[in-house]
Amino acid sequence: MRPRTIGLTFFLRAKDQSIWNNGAEQNCAFLWMLLRAAGYRVLAINGGDGETPSPLLSKLGIEFVRFAD
Repeated sequence: MRPRTIGLTFFLRAKDQSIWNNGAEQNCAFLWMLLRAAGYRVLAINGGDGETPSPLLSKLGIEFVRFAD
């Protein structure tokens, strides 16, 4: 049986990150790790205008796809 796939939507910004983004980003990263550890296939979907994830998301190895993908 194939693992179920779950998509988490992140909003990567091109510039002007807010301090309020840090907590939301950290919560999404923890949820991503939890779901992966539970055996799910997790897609990180970039809904924003930015291309480069933060250092936290990069260190975790989270790869992003676009809505169009």
